[in-house]
Amino acid sequence: MRGHDAWALARPTTYRASAVTDNARYSLVLSGPGNDEKRGTLNTSSSITDLAWDGSTVYAVTDSQPIRIDPATGTITPVGNLRTSTMSALAADAAGNL
Repeated sequence: MRGHDAWALARPTTYRASAVTDNARYSLVLSGPGNDEKRGTLNTSSSITDLAWDGSTVYAVTDSQPIRIDPATGTITPVGNLRTSTMSALAADAAGNL
């Protein structure tokens, strides 16, 4: 551009992680601008031990079963049964396979 300065403004990137307590889900800022946010209250009688996200759905595991958490409403839906009495970790791929 002749006679003009062109500036490209890069938008800062925010990196977040999800965290959960016994009754709430949070989005935590790891780096970049923004604030930690409470994303919803969870209604479960069991302790949630881990979260996994496949890009659109939040999955979690309690000590007795895997569950799906609607990110907009916090609604919990069971997605199966465990073949063990305790579970403390969970992972999901982009296709939603746990």
